[in-house]
Amino acid sequence: MFMLSIAIFLCFLPCLFLKQVFGLWMLGIAVSFVFYLRDRMKLRKIPVQSTAQSDVFTLNTPTAFAAGGNNPRIYMPAKIQDDQRCWILAHERYHLRHHHLFIKQVLVVFRFVFWFNPRGLAALSFGDSAFGTTLQYCG
Repeated sequence: MFMLSIAIFLCFLPCLFLKQVFGLWMLGIAVSFVFYLRDRMKLRKIPVQSTAQSDVFTLNTPTAFAAGGNNPRIYMPAKIQDDQRCWILAHERYHLRHHHLFIKQVLVVFRFVFWFNPRGLAALSFGDSAFGTTLQYCG
């Protein structure tokens, strides 16, 4: 009888910790979301100058990038030559045309859910370097 009670206890032992593990997982998602919102707010506070085109803005940053969900914008460096501006603008419009911002948002959600997995954290490594550099430079 004693062995049966130990076996039953060992069978239900994972269930005792499941609530704590789920709570820790949800806490990780919430913390990741807070950091994401913090970065988005930093981007909104950066002083920009509008150009003749409605979706292109110039700011004091070393890199060009596209950002935004429903209303995507292209942010260009202020100190750039006109011949380079044309190529960079074409490159950023390519990203918008091929829905790379949507794909990046899907990867952000993937990173939220799998925050504990190194592969989940590396999901955005191809785009974080330029975005992070811009936020550090301007913020």
